[in-house]
Amino acid sequence: MIEQKVGIITNTFLGHESHGIFTFVLDIDTDTSYDVLGTVCLSYRPNGDTDRYNPLIGEAIGKICAAMGVKCWEELKGKTVFFTRDNKTRFVVSIEAPPFVPHGPAYNINDHLGQEVDY
Repeated sequence: MIEQKVGIITNTFLGHESHGIFTFVLDIDTDTSYDVLGTVCLSYRPNGDTDRYNPLIGEAIGKICAAMGVKCWEELKGKTVFFTRDNKTRFVVSIEAPPFVPHGPAYNINDHLGQEVDY
C-alpha cells in the first residue's frame, strides 16, 4: 500500500559515506514521522581501491532537482515536498514539489533501483 504525505526536506547528503559508497540522502520531516529518500549505492570498488560509479548518477540527481523545481542540490534543504511511501517497506518511493511550485515530473527511485548497468 502506498501512502501520500507532505513534509519538509530537513537535510541533504550527496557524497561518500564513511564506509566508502557514493550515495544521496534526503531527510524528510512530516511532524509525525521522519522519512528518508536515498541511501542507494551509486558506486562500488571491484578491486578494493578504485571507485566505479553508476552512470545513472547524473540522471538521478538531475531528475530529483527537476522534480523539486530547484537548480542545484543545495537548494533542496528547507523545501516542502510531496512524497509517496510504501507502507510495507517504509521506503520513500517518489517525490515532487507541491503543485504551486513550477517543477518537472515526479522522481521515482524505482527508475534507478535494480537496473543492471555496466560500470
